Amino acid sequence: MTFTHLASTGGLRLAAALLLGTTLATAAHAETLTVKDIEVPGAALYNLAIPSVEVTDGNLTETEIRELFRIDSVDDLSKWAGITAKSLKIPAITMKYSVPGDTPFEETVTYRDIELTDVVDGVAASTLVGGADIVAPQGMTMTFGKMSSGRFDIGALLAFYGIGGTAVAPSTEMKEVYANFRFEGGNFRAGTEASTILNCDFGPATSGKFLARPLKTSLADLEAVVLRGPQPG
Repeated sequence: MTFTHLASTGGLRLAAALLLGTTLATAAHAETLTVKDIEVPGAALYNLAIPSVEVTDGNLTETEIRELFRIDSVDDLSKWAGITAKSLKIPAITMKYSVPGDTPFEETVTYRDIELTDVVDGVAASTLVGGADIVAPQGMTMTFGKMSSGRFDIGALLAFYGIGGTAVAPSTEMKEVYANFRFEGGNFRAGTEASTILNCDFGPATSGKFLARPLKTSLADLEAVVLRGPQPG
């Protein structure tokens, strides 16, 4: 049997036209919004700097993207539970915040190469964080390798910690927060180059599905206790 009739000049032209039309239609449909130089200085919880955020086929305006990162209280995180996008990419997020105590100190946390794909109403089909670093006084550093997951439900995670306000519906039922988590490992180190007090490597880890229901004590309540500090008596 031969298929010469399918390879005629007219047939090939028609196939090429259909393929080109599909490609152009797909490219035209994909809209990418890039927002640069996001900074949140002096926020209640942290100081934050992001070089850029790239959202493809999303439901967010530039103003809404900037507001995603303005978190004056933990309930403001609920904004993340409503995002929809084909992809959301962030090359780096740097956060600086003060740790209270008898001797307060400042930590700096940097996340690199963050990507959420196929996000619908705050549920991503997959997530990726290229790595992370934590730097604190006394030469303390923590370095984390690549982290990734399959399905990740932002709203379920917020509900688990009891944060997000009325925008995140509470539930007593177990709900899948994420699936197929993978972590490449990292390192914890304290001290200087001349005098290392501690140097510890920790290996890779994987897990399947993580299901959870909201905690009885919310993260907001715990935050209030920490900020209030020890009480007399």
